[in-house]
Amino acid sequence: MYKFSISIVKLFLFCLVSGAVSASSALAQQDNFSIQSEILQETREIVVHLPENYDPENKDGYPVLYVLDADHDYYTAKIMSEMIVIAIKNIRRGYDFAPPSITFEMDGEQVSGNGDKFLAFIKNELIPFSSEKFRTNGRRVFMGHSWAGQFLAYTLSQSPELFDAWFITSPSIGEYGDQTFSDLKLVFKQDLDFPAFIYVSVGGSEDPDLKTDYDVLTTVLKQHLPAQVKLFHEINDGATHENNGAISLPKALKMYFSTTPLSSFSSSSQSYGQDEFPVLEGPYLGQKPPGLIPEAFAPGIVSTEYDEFNGVFTPDLQEFYFIREGGKYEEHTFFVIQYKNNRWGEPAVIPLVGQPTISPDGKIMHFGRRYIERTNAGWSEVKTLGAPFKDIPINRLSASSKGTYYFDTWSEKLDRPIRYSRLIDGKYEEPRTLGKEINTGTYNAHPFIAPDESYLIWNSRREDGYGDADLYISFRQKDGSWGPAINMGDKINTAGEEIDPYATPDGKYIFFDRKTSSKTWNIYWVDAQIIENLRPRQ
Repeated sequence: MYKFSISIVKLFLFCLVSGAVSASSALAQQDNFSIQSEILQETREIVVHLPENYDPENKDGYPVLYVLDADHDYYTAKIMSEMIVIAIKNIRRGYDFAPPSITFEMDGEQVSGNGDKFLAFIKNELIPFSSEKFRTNGRRVFMGHSWAGQFLAYTLSQSPELFDAWFITSPSIGEYGDQTFSDLKLVFKQDLDFPAFIYVSVGGSEDPDLKTDYDVLTTVLKQHLPAQVKLFHEINDGATHENNGAISLPKALKMYFSTTPLSSFSSSSQSYGQDEFPVLEGPYLGQKPPGLIPEAFAPGIVSTEYDEFNGVFTPDLQEFYFIREGGKYEEHTFFVIQYKNNRWGEPAVIPLVGQPTISPDGKIMHFGRRYIERTNAGWSEVKTLGAPFKDIPINRLSASSKGTYYFDTWSEKLDRPIRYSRLIDGKYEEPRTLGKEINTGTYNAHPFIAPDESYLIWNSRREDGYGDADLYISFRQKDGSWGPAINMGDKINTAGEEIDPYATPDGKYIFFDRKTSSKTWNIYWVDAQIIENLRPRQ
C-alpha cells in the first residue's frame, strides 16, 4: 500500500494558487464539524472550507468537492471561488478504504474490509448532513489518491450515480482489484444515471505497479463506460507518487468545469425562494385531494415547469420521493420531502437514482434490479438482486405483499414483455411471462402490482389507445388468471403520454406521470375510485 507524504501540502498550495484553476490568495472560511455515525458507530471529524464570500442565502447554491485523507491537510487554501470543500479525516485508513471482498489481519483477527460501511456513511449520513448544513446545489465531485483512489474505483462500481465527477489519482489497486473491475463491468450495463465526468491519472515517475493499475482501470473504463460519460486520463510526465495528486487536481477541475461550467449549476428561476416556501401541513403535502379528473400534484412544489416523475410515498405517508430534471438539475436528480414537526419540509436532494418503488412493508426501495433497505440509520447502501435477475435490464420492479416481483425489461425497441417471479421457500423462481392480456402491443412497461395482487396497472401502446402511451388495468379473476386489459379511459389517458402508475399505500389515490402538450413531464394524481369504476361486475 502506498501512502501520501505530508510534503504534498506545499505542492498542493503551490498548484492551487498558481495552477490553471483560479484561486484566491485569501483563505476560505472554515466551518469544521463532527458527525456521530450510526453506521460506523463512531464520531468522524470533517474539515470544511467554504468560499471566501460564502452566502448561505445564495439562491444558486454551491458545488461540493468531497475529498478523502483530510488528515494530510491538503486543502488549506480556497480551491475555487464558488466551491465548498468537505474533507474526511482518517481513523483506520487501510480498513475503511478496503472493499469487503478483501480480508486481512487487524488487531490479531481476520477481518473483511470496511469499504461498504464507509461508503454507506458517506452516502447516507455525510452527504445528507452536509446538504442540510450548507447551501449546496446538488453537484458533487469526489477525489481520492493512492489507496483512497482505489476506494473511489470501488465506490464507482457500487454507486456510480453518487457523484457527478470522480478524480482518481495514482490508484493503488494491485491484487485487490479483480472484484472491483468485475463489478464495474456489470454496473455499467445497467440503466442508470451515470456521472458526467471521470478523471484518472498517474505520475510518469511512479512505481511500475501503479502504472499497471492505471492501465487496467482506464482500459476497463474505456471499454465499458456509457457513451455519455466524459473520460479523461493522462500520465503526468515527471510526476511522482508524492506530487501527482497535487498536480492532477487543478487540471481535473479545469477539465471538468470546462465541460460542465459553473453557470450550468444554477437556474434562472425557482418555484419558491428559501424564505417563501409555504407552510404545508396535513396528508399528501397538505394538498386538496383530487376527484375523478386527474390533477397535477403539488403545483409549484413538486410539479413545476421542469420535468418531474416517479413520485412515491412511504407506507407511513411521512416521506415523498420523486425525480426532477431541468434548470440547474441537468440530469435526473432524486428528491425527498419529509414530514417532521407537524409540517412538510422543502424538497431536498439525496444521492439516489433510478425509478423508485417501495415494498408494501416499507423495508425496501427498488430501482429495477438494484435496491436499498431501510435500517435504523436510514437507507442502506445500494445492493443488487442476484439470480435469477442479475442479467436482466429491469427498468421498473413492483413487489406485492407476498414478495412476488412484477417487472418490465428495457430494450431499444420497447418490445419486451412484463414478467413476474414468485418467492418460493425463500428463493425466487425463474421469471415467467404474463399472458397476452398484459403483453399485447408494444411498450408494455412500468408495472404496478396491487399489494394483494388483485389488479395490475401498466402502460402500453395499443391500437385502442388515445396517445403515445396509455395506462391499462387488468383484474385478477376468481381462477387466478388475469382478465382483459382495460384502457383507463379518456380522463386518465390523453393524446400525450401516461406512464409510471402507482397506488398510494392507503389505496386512496393513483399517481402517474404525464407528458403535457408543452413536452414537460409532471406527476398527476386521481381518486382511486376510478379503479372500482373500471372493475367488471361479477
